[in-house]
Amino acid sequence: MEAEPDFETKKAISNVKSLGTAQYLFGAIGLATPLIAMSRRTGNMGGVMKELDDLLYAGDVGFYTWTAMGTTVLASLFLLGCGAATTKLKPVARPLTLAHVALGFANGLFNVIVAFGIMVPALLQFADRAGPAGLGGAIGGIIGGVIGGIFGFLFPGLELWMITRPKVKDILTG
Repeated sequence: MEAEPDFETKKAISNVKSLGTAQYLFGAIGLATPLIAMSRRTGNMGGVMKELDDLLYAGDVGFYTWTAMGTTVLASLFLLGCGAATTKLKPVARPLTLAHVALGFANGLFNVIVAFGIMVPALLQFADRAGPAGLGGAIGGIIGGVIGGIFGFLFPGLELWMITRPKVKDILTG
């Protein structure tokens, strides 16, 4: 008969399963995000909003937008797989999660470079053409991009902190 795990082990198991649940949650949100973005485009827009929509989905900026949507779907599917392995305490959870951490940080860095290299200049040019209404939209897009970029580093950081803890390593390696 197996001995009852001590309190610290039970706590670590609960934390690992909570991480897996968060991976499921963020994976599901990631799958929904491109669908939400595309559904927003189907509305009847006019004026400045139509111009902004055209900017975001055409040319260099559009290439980035479409690429980001595709990589979001792939990363979300990968994160769902991490969540499945992590909640079931499978040994493969640790290398999968570490791979997600590496991809998450690389993707975050790429997004920051693209945001400041392509998105911010394009939004500022748009604001110059569109006047006060366009300026509000451009500033909102820049602030949202910065906040989103920062948030994009937080979850991989949390995963890294959690998955490298000694007790968690012991649990996932058996």
